[in-house]
Amino acid sequence: MKGGEKTGLLTPPGPLSEEAKQCVRKALEDMAGSLPFRTSRQCQDLLRYIVLHCLSGENESLRERVIGVEVFGRRPDYDQAADPVVRIRAADVRKRIALFYEATEAATRQVKIAIPSGSYKASFEFTGSREVEASCNEPSPEMVVPAIVASRSIELPPVIPPASESSKNIPLRIRQSPWMVLTVVILLLIPAIYGLFRSTRETAFDRFWSPVLKASNRSVIYVGSNAVYSLSGDFLDRYRRERRLDKVESMGREFLVPLGSADVVNGNDLVPEKDTYVTVGDAAAMARVASFLSLRKKSYDMRFGGDISVGDLRERPAILIGGFNNSWTLEMTDNLRFVFAYRYQIQDRFDKRRSWKPNQDFSDDYAIISRILNSKTGEILITAAGIGHAGTRAAGEFLTSPEDIDSLLLAAPKGWEKRNLQIVLHTSVINGSPNHPDVIATHYW
Repeated sequence: MKGGEKTGLLTPPGPLSEEAKQCVRKALEDMAGSLPFRTSRQCQDLLRYIVLHCLSGENESLRERVIGVEVFGRRPDYDQAADPVVRIRAADVRKRIALFYEATEAATRQVKIAIPSGSYKASFEFTGSREVEASCNEPSPEMVVPAIVASRSIELPPVIPPASESSKNIPLRIRQSPWMVLTVVILLLIPAIYGLFRSTRETAFDRFWSPVLKASNRSVIYVGSNAVYSLSGDFLDRYRRERRLDKVESMGREFLVPLGSADVVNGNDLVPEKDTYVTVGDAAAMARVASFLSLRKKSYDMRFGGDISVGDLRERPAILIGGFNNSWTLEMTDNLRFVFAYRYQIQDRFDKRRSWKPNQDFSDDYAIISRILNSKTGEILITAAGIGHAGTRAAGEFLTSPEDIDSLLLAAPKGWEKRNLQIVLHTSVINGSPNHPDVIATHYW
């Protein structure tokens, strides 16, 4: 390998120099602040934890249980099988790293950070120098071989025919073994065969939705309605007479009435609007699910408010949108592990010490996704329900994202397809819109 050529992940000649560590730290902060990582605080925290502990040589801290406690706040004795948050987030971090390096400017950086599958240790590949630094432990042979292949071309040795008289007039291409030709053909066909296999095989996302998509009858998407009161016409007439309104407000446009301390609203001034209003987050989740079913050519009915009965849920697969504003979600999931509880929170019924509740200003939100193969109605039931409307929207996006579902189910127990599943999500909320959610708990049974 000539000086200045790109180096691979080879066995390190010695410990990382302080200059090399500085390069890694700078690359780490660039990556953590990039677009792929900007939407997930948990992924940022896990990336920084792994890289910095690798640089300091603290290998004992790079075990799943330790990471679960120190990065994700789990108890020291938490059940890793029931709560695979570390494995799920590590897979998500690897995906985001790949997205980061797809950018041209990222691909040309001085140091490249990776977290090889099956490990929670980082590896570092330096470019433009003969100094090669690898992970904080010795690299395995699987890590070395791809780097060697990438760093030099492979040439087949020439075939020298025997010097006997009988072989002098035989063309060279015939003297080359037919097995070599066959091997070359197979190697050329492997990418095409693999691509065909990937395009036709059933993904985890497909298997997750299979009970709905393969059902013979139409599905139903049901969205609950919010408890809303509107001001009576008499109150608004008094308000208009006493205050100066702009042009569109005077024409009857609806507006939020800014009530002061001197304003008094009596019971007669409020009119209940039953089964009328749906939140923006619920509407967004409903649209995601409906669009997904349409793309898969699965017919469905949409129902709102009081336009549904238990008979509708017994006869077909059902997708319920919304939490506290959807009485069917609350009733159909009240005996599961993760449930909606009083005062706007999610409770773990198996561990009363665990519950999740948004901040008072709803700058974050939580949601539950449930997939019940044989629900109280006897049919497949799927719910996407947040504490607030932003949580429901995040759940709808997660539920219809092949990347998110596939990543989640990498750590699922064997035979999960025939088991029930619950997922608890957390999302930060900016201007009423959720960021990409993080999985904080799962349960299979």
